[in-house]
Amino acid sequence: MPTLKQCKDILEENGETYTDEQVEQIRSFLFHWAKLNVEQYLNSLRNEKCSNNGKGELGRTSSGI
Repeated sequence: MPTLKQCKDILEENGETYTDEQVEQIRSFLFHWAKLNVEQYLNSLRNEKCSNNGKGELGRTSSGI
């Protein structure tokens, strides 16, 4: 995770200023949002694998039938 200073530097590139508390809240929100997105992506991969039910690409069996 980026440091508070790194986050503050990025956020303040547009000329706005933020308190350390605001930066921490933004960083925390983005961290949790990213974590949820990764979990959702991994779940979709698991669900896709299960829905193929052992079939290869495009739903074909490994023997090509």
